[in-house]
Amino acid sequence: MLANWETSVGGIDWVTRLTQEGKASQLSSGGYPNRYTVKAGDVLPMLAKGIPDHDDMTIIGEDYVMPDGWKGNIIQHQDKIAACQPDQVLTIEV
Repeated sequence: MLANWETSVGGIDWVTRLTQEGKASQLSSGGYPNRYTVKAGDVLPMLAKGIPDHDDMTIIGEDYVMPDGWKGNIIQHQDKIAACQPDQVLTIEV
């Protein structure tokens, strides 16, 4: 695992965008996990800047509130990220 985080609804927009650009391939969908593959060189420079920001609305549940753009419980293994070669294929689960 290179990185892991929790996010609100719009938090997968970055991987959707990579798929639309032809840089990522979606392997499975329909619920957790949705699985994608992408070359390290297409995603790791983005992660080097931090977890991707996103726009969405505030979500209010019975016992919680997720503010717009929420992300939390972030884990990044910079040493493993740095060791990846640009052509290495990574699996992304969202």
